[in-house]
Amino acid sequence: LRIVTVISRTLQAVSCTLEPRRYVPWKGAFRSMYLIFEDDNALSHAVQEGIVAQPGAVFEVVRCKSNHSPVFHRPKIVVE
Repeated sequence: LRIVTVISRTLQAVSCTLEPRRYVPWKGAFRSMYLIFEDDNALSHAVQEGIVAQPGAVFEVVRCKSNHSPVFHRPKIVVE
């Protein structure tokens, strides 16, 4: 049962990447925000900058001093 569950999850994830996207939130249809965390050790600055620099992406970018988990480390930043 565990193997079937893992395989079905994998196949679902793969199918999500192969199908055309119907909903792409960062393409400017409505306001999207991306928080860049300066002390993030999980995602490098290059990766974070690459996310906001995707072709067609429309983000309001906010930079802040926080690690990868600002909800726990600096919750007021996330709320603001």
